[in-house]
Amino acid sequence: SVRTVSGIRGQIKKAVKAGQGKEGKEWREGSIRCTFEDKILMSDIVFLRAWT
Repeated sequence: SVRTVSGIRGQIKKAVKAGQGKEGKEWREGSIRCTFEDKILMSDIVFLRAWT
């Protein structure tokens, strides 16, 4: 489960492979793609709630 500080909920769609991504962006190990219920801002802090 993913959530921003402002309360916007999101969902993890898939993990991306480390290396070169689209538009010349570099993906690091552990990067993921997410969707959110509403638009989030670049200044929003996103929390990944995980458990083992």
